[in-house]
Amino acid sequence: MMNFLDRDNISLENVNISILGAGRSGYAAAELIDTLGGNPFISEFKSKTDVDLAKFNHELGGHSLNVLDCDLMVISPGISDKIDIVKQAKLNDIPIVSEIELASWFTNSPILAITGSNGKTTTTMLLYQMCIEAGLNSEIVGNIGIPFSHKVNNEIKGKINPEVYVMEVSSFQLEHIIHFSPKVSSIINLQPDHLDRYDNFQNYINAKINITKNIKESDFFIYNSDDEVLNKFFKNSSKNYIPFSLNMESRAPFNSNDTKVYYYENNIEIPLYYFDESKLVGSHNIQNILSAAIMAHSFKIPISSISKAILDFEPIPHRIEFSGNINGTAYYNDSKATNLDSVKVALNSFDRLIILILGGKNKGEIYFNNLVELNNEKVKKVICYGESGEYIFNQLDKINSKEYFKDFSTAVKMAIKSSNEGDIVLLSPGCTSFDQFSNFEERGNMFKKIINDYLN
Repeated sequence: MMNFLDRDNISLENVNISILGAGRSGYAAAELIDTLGGNPFISEFKSKTDVDLAKFNHELGGHSLNVLDCDLMVISPGISDKIDIVKQAKLNDIPIVSEIELASWFTNSPILAITGSNGKTTTTMLLYQMCIEAGLNSEIVGNIGIPFSHKVNNEIKGKINPEVYVMEVSSFQLEHIIHFSPKVSSIINLQPDHLDRYDNFQNYINAKINITKNIKESDFFIYNSDDEVLNKFFKNSSKNYIPFSLNMESRAPFNSNDTKVYYYENNIEIPLYYFDESKLVGSHNIQNILSAAIMAHSFKIPISSISKAILDFEPIPHRIEFSGNINGTAYYNDSKATNLDSVKVALNSFDRLIILILGGKNKGEIYFNNLVELNNEKVKKVICYGESGEYIFNQLDKINSKEYFKDFSTAVKMAIKSSNEGDIVLLSPGCTSFDQFSNFEERGNMFKKIINDYLN
């Protein structure tokens, strides 16, 4: 068995490596392994894939014992440790790593990595824009949809020469790391999520906090001290663990008040930006901005580049995205909201009456009735849909006006019919999209299409 503990001397030449999962990250890992002279074997549980696996040894329709004939296993983020083949690999002492861990062995470019329950994509995109504004040759990778292995493979082949990788990281990707060590990392927030994958909230927390596993004194970790869980873990940490807060001035280089984010220069308070200058609205986005800005500052990106990126940044689709106005009713697409905390953030972003669309596929037991924001006069009506819709409907015993429809399109159309001038119709489902859609983007696009059809 190979020794993978010495990162600087890892070679994949003629090494047999099994890859669980033939999605984008699994396929990219196979290509990287092939480039490095290894022997990838892809094992996919489904009988069909979206990629052509012909160039690699592979199997479809289940994970056979052939998977165990390897020196290393790469596990795709969508695959749980609880499946039998992974348990057997552990019993056989086969090292198991994530795709981001594998790729990190073969680049020396610094990594800026962001994780958290909510806001990861916005923060990652904003930090990437800050790097671009500073003139850095930057690549954006990870959970945002571009496998790290794909970019590192291109780097090895001389197609790109990145000065920095900006990476969105999920808890799944952090479960199997050994050497993965970002130069600057951040956890924006932690709320119960993916409880269909994890036995309890603590296991989810442990996966997220793995991002700090290999931090060095010369590295930086940025965290939200307003988050009770994060503050408990990190409040007594060393000075390279930098907190940010909306509620008090911290030792971070940037802080906020009622109107702006600011910094000090020669003991003079100087605005980084005023809230009304940015298209990123709401307190959750101020936290995202603070996280990105402090990460950029820690990476020595000029303040002028940080400020310009904030002012120029366009909100990301499917995250409280304005989608149209019909007869005085405003429509917002928040399809990315797949947990209760995201719904809370969306509801707190508006002061008008809201017709809320909830539903989809649950990620474990979620108690919607515990969401205080649902039980106030601002929520005019709740429309539930999908696989979890009836379950949610039956929970909401404090909601006077509620309906359940199995079909997503029917639910949206009924929300339109239920609205009056001045209302907000908000798709913030609190569940994943996989009962009726391939992903949250497809669900959000369907919402926007229905609204657009009504407009036309």
